[in-house]
Amino acid sequence: MAWFNNGNPQKSEAELNTLVRDVLLHPDFDVTELGDFDAGRANKRAEKMHEDFKETMMEIEVPSGVAGVPPMKTSVPGLFHRSLTSIIKAAFTGPL
Repeated sequence: MAWFNNGNPQKSEAELNTLVRDVLLHPDFDVTELGDFDAGRANKRAEKMHEDFKETMMEIEVPSGVAGVPPMKTSVPGLFHRSLTSIIKAAFTGPL
């Protein structure tokens, strides 16, 4: 509760409940993994991951469902993806 009431009014009770229930009490959560945690380093890592993603638009064909009626082409904007080489590089250089 000290963290929640540290003077920053942007946190809500719902966010605190989410932190406790979905993160801290999650069976996969291991507090020992936070031993060398640094928010600046974590943010830089997240920014780097975000930079690896590209936003693109893809055109897809949607079947009409009716025999003899050709599929309709539609655009799907806002599709995020990574290049195959960045995925392979991450697989061989990442900790996992």
